[in-house]
Amino acid sequence: MRLRNKRRPKLHHWHKYLGLFAGVFTLWITLSGVLLNHSPEFGLDQKQLPNSWALTRLNTQAPSVIGYKTGGQQWVIQLNDRLYLNSQQIATNSGLLIGAISLPQMLVVATAESLWLFDHTGQLIEHMGWRLMLPSLPKKIAIATEGQLIVYADNKWYSSDDALFNWQPVTARNFHLVQPTQLPEKMTQQLTEGYSGKSMSYEQLLLGLHTGRIFGKYGVYLIDLIAIILATLAISGFTVWLRRL
Repeated sequence: MRLRNKRRPKLHHWHKYLGLFAGVFTLWITLSGVLLNHSPEFGLDQKQLPNSWALTRLNTQAPSVIGYKTGGQQWVIQLNDRLYLNSQQIATNSGLLIGAISLPQMLVVATAESLWLFDHTGQLIEHMGWRLMLPSLPKKIAIATEGQLIVYADNKWYSSDDALFNWQPVTARNFHLVQPTQLPEKMTQQLTEGYSGKSMSYEQLLLGLHTGRIFGKYGVYLIDLIAIILATLAISGFTVWLRRL
């Protein structure tokens, strides 16, 4: 009986402090869950976070930008998984952009996985996987003096036919290697701000807070820890109640 009485204060002690710790996070999870349930009513799925707040306070990384100038004032740009023709989005999930060339009849955009053909307004004409045309994925592209597209893959240069579907190995020749170009600062700012604003609504913020994912992988572990503490509180509370019977 004495041993049982000695254990009871210790169990009360741990139960009390675990409850105080978990109470704050329980309130956070409960309130974010209630708001998520009524998100459409409050318009939280439509309202966007301020771009600067999303990037600085939430440690959201600005999207990586790759740009190729294809002639005049026309740019092909990649922001993370999106392709743009100037400010117009023309493709998503495109793979790493390795080059873009403006030909008289079309705009040729090469990514690490695919060849994209657009007209000069950004409308998609054709999308072809490199694996159907080359023995391995290309690493860079070039334009020959005759105007032919050339790609470097499998330690060889390959030249295309006019249809850009059949490719044959070629020996060293005069060509211009396509290189990325630094975008004008104003264009970079407009695109990154637009990208960041679209990628984070108040509903997405609440969902990230509710699941802990807003803080990265360790945030998920924090929510898991809170769940374990709540389960421990339930068990210890039930144990304390049983001992009082």
